[in-house]
Amino acid sequence: MIRRIHVRDLGNIEKAEVNLAPGLNVITGETGTGKTMLLRGLDLVMGGKSEVSWIRTGSTESEVECSVEVGNSPVPGPLLEELDAHVDDGAVTLVRVLGTSRSRAFAGGRSVPSGSLAELTDPLIAVHGQHEQRQLARPAKQRQLVDAFAGPAHCLSVAEFEVRFTAIRALEHQIAEFESGLAHSAVRRQHATEMVAEFDRIQPHAGEVEQLRHDIEFLSNSVEFSQSLSNALAALDGTDEQPGALSQLMLAQRSLERVRGTSEVIVEMLTRLEPATNSIRELRTQLLQLSSEVDAGESRLDHLHTRLREISQPLKVHGFDTVEQWQLHVDGLRTLVGASHDSEKLRSLQGELKVAHEEQIKRAADINERRSDAATRLAMSTTHYLQQLALPQYSLKITVTPSAMNRYGADVIGFSLVVDPSGVGVPLGKGVSGGEMSRISLAIEVALAGADPVPTMVFDEVDAGIGGVTAHEVGRLLSQLALTTQVVVVTHLPQVAAYAHHHICVQRLPEGVSVSELITDESRIRELARMLGAVEGMDGAEELARQMMAMARSARSVS
Repeated sequence: MIRRIHVRDLGNIEKAEVNLAPGLNVITGETGTGKTMLLRGLDLVMGGKSEVSWIRTGSTESEVECSVEVGNSPVPGPLLEELDAHVDDGAVTLVRVLGTSRSRAFAGGRSVPSGSLAELTDPLIAVHGQHEQRQLARPAKQRQLVDAFAGPAHCLSVAEFEVRFTAIRALEHQIAEFESGLAHSAVRRQHATEMVAEFDRIQPHAGEVEQLRHDIEFLSNSVEFSQSLSNALAALDGTDEQPGALSQLMLAQRSLERVRGTSEVIVEMLTRLEPATNSIRELRTQLLQLSSEVDAGESRLDHLHTRLREISQPLKVHGFDTVEQWQLHVDGLRTLVGASHDSEKLRSLQGELKVAHEEQIKRAADINERRSDAATRLAMSTTHYLQQLALPQYSLKITVTPSAMNRYGADVIGFSLVVDPSGVGVPLGKGVSGGEMSRISLAIEVALAGADPVPTMVFDEVDAGIGGVTAHEVGRLLSQLALTTQVVVVTHLPQVAAYAHHHICVQRLPEGVSVSELITDESRIRELARMLGAVEGMDGAEELARQMMAMARSARSVS
């Protein structure tokens, strides 16, 4: 239930506060005083869209604050805990601030997305205006109404059906993927097998080609170094045709040894020659060791060239620029290769799908049975209220027609109005006036009230295009609806306002818009007289207003 609405700088309202009560709350006032702006403010705290043009001229922002009882509804409680919103005396305060650049939303003192306001208020407040009346012509809305009338247990079954429908669709998609894999030709599977086997044999890894080219470039620069070592060794060892430095030194040393005892000079020469020969020998040993290491590098260079060819050739043949592209393609082919071995898995999935379909058909039949029963009862109840709303020529017909399986069952629901005795219906929303559509909408809402109660129902323009006795019946039905739920209605009709349990009057005064609660009978009578068109000096309007209020009280007591 809505306890209070506070509006600041919205439209033509500088500041206004409306306290609502249980029962039928009626808001009246001259056209253009700001009644609709109060409902627009309510829509804002319910997460509705905002427009900067709604900010009052001369102000930089608008603010709407609404206190709503949360009660024991299953949705708001957990969501309020999730948002860490404060609840005071069983009510949460919702705030929407509309600025020139952006809007902000708050719930229980916490900043929240505007969508959270909609999620919070959806199970607590239902607004019915021309937009909602147009929605009645849509099959989806009609299905929702019949399901709501069928009761909470039925709605739970429909929700479970939708979950299973989604699961079946996913299973069908999985089977289609398997069948697609199995349908590939043996030639293509063989090609895929060979490519996968080739990749697994070579086992290239990301970045390997770049590393191979780097290593090859480095080792290739050692060829010149290797040649220099070979030349140095040749100079020391010599050849068959040309003796080397080491052999020449050794020859010189042997020749001098033969004449060592002939001269001191020869002895000195041998003393100097022997270390030189030994030094050359050590140098040759080092050259041989270094040359051996270089030869090993040349052998690794051959291996690197071989490995590079092993990877590069398949890349070129298959048209890939990198190993990563090749691997990605092969990973995709593995599924295709494996598909040839998944026939057993496919049969298992097909069996699972068959069972799921059979169970879903049974659930759809149960849903259809409950919908058909609810459709009959809702049509009868709505037709009963149509008679009371001066539409005796109309009766509501609701058809539940079998259809292909969909996410909500296996049927399609249609609302139509039957006028002529033949029983042929006209689709709801066609061939009726705006006033008639308002009454049809009200009749459906009253019929639904017992089956799908909402704590607060708000009606805008429910009295459009009606008057006289019909207006009295609209007021009586609204007061009857208010016995089980809070009803808020904006009306121009005194016949409707006479049934109010709580009357709120919006006036335009020189200092601005004023919102007041009409507590006494006399204040209400004066407002009803104004609504009847009374002007200063006109007699009889207030007496007629008294009679209307007395008639309304009498009708309420009978209800």
